[in-house]
Amino acid sequence: MRYLLVMFLPPVYLAMRGKWLSCIISSLLLLASLPLWITVFGGLFCWLFAVAPAAWELHNEMTDIQATKIAKAIKKHSGS
Repeated sequence: MRYLLVMFLPPVYLAMRGKWLSCIISSLLLLASLPLWITVFGGLFCWLFAVAPAAWELHNEMTDIQATKIAKAIKKHSGS
């Protein structure tokens, strides 16, 4: 579900995470991409830049979750 939100509504995902500046910038880029879809490359270019901050935030979140799991497993197996 998070991946779909990042791909199609990146400002909503960023707002849910409290990244307000990224949300505003992503919103502006997403709105700019709508009329540019007439020229596919212009719309795709703006859309990619609108999705990039949300995708980066999701990547960081997933990395933090994985690192926490690994740290817990190491602590459990080390006996301390």
